[in-house]
Amino acid sequence: MELELIYGTQQEHIEKTLTSLRRDFITIRSGKVSTSILDNIKVDYYGTATPFKSSCYCFGK
Repeated sequence: MELELIYGTQQEHIEKTLTSLRRDFITIRSGKVSTSILDNIKVDYYGTATPFKSSCYCFGK
C-alpha cells in the first residue's frame, strides 16, 4: 500500500514537471517569433495583474 502511495505522489510530480517543461519549451526562440513568448508576461490592467494576451489582441503569421 505504501508503495502505491509513493508511486501516485511521484506520478503527480512528474506530470507537473512535464507540463512546466512543455510550457518553457514553447517560449524558446528558435529564429521564428511566436505569440506564445508573451504567455508569461503580466501587465497592470485596472489595478490587477493580468496576462498580456488577455489585455490586447496579438496574432502571428
